[in-house]
Amino acid sequence: MFVGGLGGSLRAFDAGTGTMIWSTHVGGRILGAPLVVGNHVFFSTKEGKTYGLRTDDGKVVWMLPLGRYSPGIATRRTYFFSVNGRLLAFHGRRTTVADLSPSR
Repeated sequence: MFVGGLGGSLRAFDAGTGTMIWSTHVGGRILGAPLVVGNHVFFSTKEGKTYGLRTDDGKVVWMLPLGRYSPGIATRRTYFFSVNGRLLAFHGRRTTVADLSPSR
């Protein structure tokens, strides 16, 4: 389970025991719900940054200087972010052109 707050930290908790697993401080107020996709958790800060952290240790692996609340949605191959009035799509690292072709 992932919880952010006004103090600028995202925390990971064991859902069964409530034990905190890790905490990562990014320095911005976190108001929206985090988005978990595979082994990454995404969230935005009120100060206009969107982060991607590894779910197992909380290491920041991605940052976009846009965003404010809940960052977006994802499919198996693409991350979609709605930030600052823009819709952005990022293809996953292992996505191929064939993966993105419409199925027939």
